[in-house]
Amino acid sequence: MDQGEIFQRTETVRQLLVERLGARGDTLSGALASCRRELPHRIRRAVGVMVEGEELGRNPRLARQVPPARFARAEADVLRYLRRIGRGQRLKARAVRIGAILAFNILLFGGIAVAWLRSQGRI
Repeated sequence: MDQGEIFQRTETVRQLLVERLGARGDTLSGALASCRRELPHRIRRAVGVMVEGEELGRNPRLARQVPPARFARAEADVLRYLRRIGRGQRLKARAVRIGAILAFNILLFGGIAVAWLRSQGRI
């Protein structure tokens, strides 16, 4: 793979990360760092493969060492995931996450309150 092809493909993924997940960063590694928690482990690993390719692609001789099949597979996985999700799905997932945290806290503090009332002999 040559440098131009590597950077073109990583830039496409970076733009999708910015557009779909609100990532920040001038490079793919910077964009990945800003939205790491919002990606599933499998996709994070695939983006990591692309980041390695981007780093190797900075040097023309090392750019030839990027394994094209592995890079293409990682790119396909990431693009498939990023094109599938939308802003609405992301907001829905965040709302569910916040709801789960609130429910856990209500149950936890409710249990603590009942235990305290019971220890005081009020129940």
